[in-house]
Amino acid sequence: MADKKTATPAAANAGKASTSNPTAAATSPSPTTAASSSSASTSTTASTSTSTSNASSKESPLESTWTFWFDKKLSREAAVAAAQQQQQQQQQQQQQQQGFEKYMQNIQKVGTFNTLQGFWKHYAYMQPPDSVPREHNIYLFRDTVLPAWESFPEGGAWIIKVRKHNGVINRLWEELCFASIGEWFADPDVVGIHLATRTKDDNLAVWNKGPDMNVSIGEKLKEILNLDESTQVEYKPFKAAMADNSSFRNAKAFTYAPAL
Repeated sequence: MADKKTATPAAANAGKASTSNPTAAATSPSPTTAASSSSASTSTTASTSTSTSNASSKESPLESTWTFWFDKKLSREAAVAAAQQQQQQQQQQQQQQQGFEKYMQNIQKVGTFNTLQGFWKHYAYMQPPDSVPREHNIYLFRDTVLPAWESFPEGGAWIIKVRKHNGVINRLWEELCFASIGEWFADPDVVGIHLATRTKDDNLAVWNKGPDMNVSIGEKLKEILNLDESTQVEYKPFKAAMADNSSFRNAKAFTYAPAL
């Protein structure tokens, strides 16, 4: 479970939408606001237009393009269907393909951005993790690569399980988002992060593309989130995830070396 030794300053909060969609966007400005703006003097309008143009040109670029995605967890029955009926390799491969097709139909792209301002345009109107309905997933991944095990068959995920109502999940997710787009991991092997709301815990995961677990990512994760020595961090290869159809079940615990 995740605990924090010290609290780190959270970024400035923007308005949050309160719909059941964890990535719902804000509504458009009211007609009253638009009418009020149009009544300004010509000189003021010109000045505002110039200011807006300058602000747009000063957006802070990111090293990579990133994309937000979300989906609702498929039931295990729908995901594995008839996997227990046949154990032969060919039938297992066919079942995995069927599960992947269902996953493709379920996941939705929220938006893609390549500037800090673009990130805020999406993030500011998402529900915080402690308000996202259980059994939902939010992903933040490089470029437009689909956040699926099949996209990184040689990779895996570093996992932290956070107790429900622990009061830290919002901060941890926000810090992970900033660490990702700010390249704090300093490793191109990191391809994305994943928030999964479940019944007992909220899970955070950092995905790497492989071909191995890359211990340095786990060490950096501890540093970025300022994790206590007792915090349990796990790792699960995607080959194992595809075999048992779970991102988190049967993950192996990773033990940090004690500080000298």
